[in-house]
Amino acid sequence: MTKLRAISDILDYLAEGRRTIHYTGWIGYLNLGDEILLEAARESFAPAKVVWVKDYGNALVNKLIQRHSHELAMLGGGTQIGERSPIARFEAAVARSKGGIVLGAGVTPALDGPVPDWLKRWGDVLRPLEYVGTRGPESAETLRRAGVNAQVLGDPVCWFSQPPGYWQPEPQLIGMNIGTSHGHMYGDERKVQETFSRVAKALVQAGHRVEFFCVWPDDLETTRRVAADAGIQNPVIHQIY
Repeated sequence: MTKLRAISDILDYLAEGRRTIHYTGWIGYLNLGDEILLEAARESFAPAKVVWVKDYGNALVNKLIQRHSHELAMLGGGTQIGERSPIARFEAAVARSKGGIVLGAGVTPALDGPVPDWLKRWGDVLRPLEYVGTRGPESAETLRRAGVNAQVLGDPVCWFSQPPGYWQPEPQLIGMNIGTSHGHMYGDERKVQETFSRVAKALVQAGHRVEFFCVWPDDLETTRRVAADAGIQNPVIHQIY
């Protein structure tokens, strides 16, 4: 992001009226999965205005941002609640808003043993909110351990679901999405990628065509490696950011 674009984004944010909804999520990193959750919030809450602002790490800019109040603070979808999470940004947004909600956020599982410190802290932030809706039952159960009255809302991206017949599949054509978590996943990430390569190779050998969908720039190298390991020459990779 250029300095001029950053200044423009800050001014646009500050120019918005106070009767807005502040959105906290993993936004601004060209990850389609997270960006689409912001769009789901905007469409589902229209005509209310859903806004977000990036943390630019500048003390003066952050001071201006922290003085801008909102009607509502919203924690969006994705795995937002865990040890590595935007709790400070969301807590600050709640403090300068009239209310706060959670819209289908995922939670790092912590169902056994002592309640971890990060979950206790999130509990303190979430308990006073008007509504806490999680992505799934395991997330809701985890939050209940911290005394949060959490309900299962589901993934906000379901807002974009379409009725049967919306599209017609092309016979023998398979779409595949594979990426990296930079080591932040359960199990062995490399083995998962090797499994995708074996599946893609088997599909091609069975007469199918395999095309890849890359929805985050960091996934492109992994996608190319999976295709190469599958023996697919000149793979079709749809880059959608």
